[in-house]
Amino acid sequence: MIGLIYDLWFYMYFRINILDYSETGDFLLAAIRQPLVILLCLLPLLIIYVFVKLHEGAMARWNRYKTSMAKYESSRLNAPAFRTDSLARRRPDPAP
Repeated sequence: MIGLIYDLWFYMYFRINILDYSETGDFLLAAIRQPLVILLCLLPLLIIYVFVKLHEGAMARWNRYKTSMAKYESSRLNAPAFRTDSLARRRPDPAP
């Protein structure tokens, strides 16, 4: 599907609607025709993985970073109830 969206944006530059001319095989083979699209979709996952590993390494290596993160994680702004209910409290209750 991502390869098809990439093709759609490419051909929209030339004002060609490829969805009118596409077949079922085009949906299945769109990602194989554009392997760069698959790489660009997986790149954010790799970046997140690197940041998580850096965070874990910093937690194990530096005590000051560990105490700073512990202070952030124990704050009320990081509480799940605050994150999920903060918007709900601002909105009026729905009418019965």
